Parts: sequence; C-alpha cells; structure tokens
Amino acid sequence: MPSNVEARRPQARFRGHAMVAEGRRPALKWHPDRPVLYEERVKKLSISTIIFDLGGVMVWTRWPRLTEPLAELTGTTPDEVMERIRTGDAYFPHMRGELDFSGFHKRLTDDLGVELTTDELLVLWNSILEPNEAINPIVKRLKGRYRLAIGSNTDDAHFNRGNEIQPAIRDFDDVLVSYELGVCKPDPEFFIRGLAKLGVEAEECLFIDDLEDNVEAARSLGITGIRFESAEQLERELKGLSIL
Repeated sequence: MPSNVEARRPQARFRGHAMVAEGRRPALKWHPDRPVLYEERVKKLSISTIIFDLGGVMVWTRWPRLTEPLAELTGTTPDEVMERIRTGDAYFPHMRGELDFSGFHKRLTDDLGVELTTDELLVLWNSILEPNEAINPIVKRLKGRYRLAIGSNTDDAHFNRGNEIQPAIRDFDDVLVSYELGVCKPDPEFFIRGLAKLGVEAEECLFIDDLEDNVEAARSLGITGIRFESAEQLERELKGLSIL
C-alpha cells in the first residue's frame, strides 16, 4: 500500500484489537440451515462497526466509460467486453492482489487483443469512478459514533482514485480491501479475514453493499446486512435499526 494511503488510516482505537495481537480470530456464528430472522437480529443488535462497500455505495462505478472505448477497439459490444473482463484471467487475480497493474494490463490487453499502454488503460480504468455525494451526510452522522470501515473488492488504483474524488472516505477508520486480504466477496473468507483484521465479532458489525450476494455472504456469518439502493433508502434502514 502506498505511504499516502497508509497515512489516511488512523490508529485503531476500538475494543477487540487485543484478539488480533494474540492471534485469535473473532467468534463467528454460522447459520447453515436457515437465515437469521430479521427480528432476532434486531433484538440482539449491538453494533460497534459499520462496513461500507466502495464501488456502488461510496462511489459509483460507470463501467461503460471503460467498456465502450474497448468495444470500439475490439469491434465487439460493451457487454461482450464486460463479460470477457469478468470471466478472463486478469480481473479477479488483480482484485485479489495476485497481479499488479502492469500484470493486469498485459493480461487484459492480450485477452482482448488490443494495443493500449499501461498509462492509457489506467486513465480509462480510473475514469469509471464517480463520487456518490448523497451518502456523505450519512457518513458524517456516523463518524465518531461507530467505527467505520471500507470493505471492497478493489485494486490499489481504484482505492487511491476513490480517496481523491470522495473525501468522505477519509472519515473511515479502517480499510478491508480484496487486494490486501487476498480474497474477493462474496467468498465468506473475505469477511472472516476482515473481522480478524478488525478484531471484532460478526454480531458487532453492519455491512452495507449494493450486491445481494455479498450481503447474503455477510449475513451467513452473523453480520447484519443492508443492500444499498440509495442514500434515502439507507437512511431509512439505519433509522429502523436505531443506528441513526
């Protein structure tokens, strides 16, 4: 992680970090046979930590800004380009931190059969992010009352770009990103490793993501989950949980 990003990560100051220092994982409750009933979760709710997804929550991801230019270069459609990105051997290894951006560039351009420099691809790659300014007031209200963490499938380029365009990210206390954890959502291991890093139990956490599969994976571990649709909807659900 670049030093300028590390500088934005405040020192941990919440309960539970001794667990990580002692090499212990936080206690997790699995629910293999049935989902946890919403009413049961509300009764037991004791949230100390709120984990926000990055793309689709804190920032918008405008994939056509990448796929449309690539479609012109490949003579295909933006949907076909997106499918090849998602199913190829460049995107997810990069998200897991197995490839740096240069390695991602080589594999992706080879797979698509296009000629782009690393810098040209980086410009297109970063262009897809746009701040979700509507969520900023919610973050401001939560700051200081809860421990805030980013929990995202992302790479260092997008994380750094997100910091540049979305100032609310600087209000967060911790970062859980796939390229550091070595695993992507919706794999439950993402959350297991993330909780261990934070030193908190699943029942202390609320997770907010725009993808239902990711939210369900978090819920399977006992984490309270909200699928994000809009800032207004999120505010209503946080009020319903007595968090706002």
